[in-house]
Amino acid sequence: MTAAFRPAALVLAVSLALNGSACANEARSAQAAEANRSTNPIPPTEEPYELVHRVGAVYVPSNLDTRNDPSPLSRLKLIDGITDLPTIGTSSTLRAKAVHAAAKSAGAQFGLYWRTEQLQQELERNKGFLHDTYNRAIEALLIKHRDYYIVVPVISGTDGGMRKNDTGRVLRIARQTFRIERDPYFVVNPPTWRDYLAGRAPTPKSPPKAMLPHSQEEYALWLRGVEEGWAAGVTQADTIMQVNVARLTRDVIGMARYHMLRIQRMVSPPAVKEVYMPVSGGGRAMSIEDSTISIASDPLLNANRNTWRPMPQLPDTRHLFPEAYLNLRGTTE
Repeated sequence: MTAAFRPAALVLAVSLALNGSACANEARSAQAAEANRSTNPIPPTEEPYELVHRVGAVYVPSNLDTRNDPSPLSRLKLIDGITDLPTIGTSSTLRAKAVHAAAKSAGAQFGLYWRTEQLQQELERNKGFLHDTYNRAIEALLIKHRDYYIVVPVISGTDGGMRKNDTGRVLRIARQTFRIERDPYFVVNPPTWRDYLAGRAPTPKSPPKAMLPHSQEEYALWLRGVEEGWAAGVTQADTIMQVNVARLTRDVIGMARYHMLRIQRMVSPPAVKEVYMPVSGGGRAMSIEDSTISIASDPLLNANRNTWRPMPQLPDTRHLFPEAYLNLRGTTE
């Protein structure tokens, strides 16, 4: 079995819609274009809004069907001339350990590579779903500013935080804690699910010929090492994918949380600075209408609760994550 998509009522994104339409980014772009070309924060919209919940699925690698060995594993187990090897060799304990280690290393490399390829093929088969679920959610959460985008901050939120000092005599309890995990940055093209999930494992290397078994006794060690390494490599590939999916989901939820907190006036918008020159350079190189754009100040959480305004909150999604995800920082929000 290859990886599978497990349906779950997970809120992947919350996009802001003006008067029931998804045109918040266009409104911000128009406002920004009319602003003076100086240090100006991206203006938050004060129009009526509604929350649009995108319901999707969480990508969870399934358990493998191990009734039949995959072909790379079978090839690792197959040693030319194995039937002609002596039953018991004269190998030392040191060589026996080396043979086992070489087999385990080869198994891990090939297992990681094989499982990664399986997962990537599964992603390609579901690229339409991934585009509709993640890419559209991400693009809806970006700030469109003329010919580029601002990827908004990722803000994490945790409930029921509790800490004590070294002596145990002071206990600090917080009902809810927000933290800016990633600052905003510019992109020309919106990020996609491929930026998080697409990737290849290093090409595995064949084991040194000197480490191939010289006897049936060493071959038994070889088989054990290959199987142990293969299992470890497959597990590593699954873990890498789980971490990447968790990071993608955390970022989408965190960007949605930024917009909610910004409208609630609990976080400030980024300030963008643009230096405009009608003509720059001269001599052998010259630029017309040259602009240098930078983020002058990053968003900051606003601790003045008197300036906040109420709005709905993101629903709790912790129960929707598989057990393996709950140990990954940022997914238990």
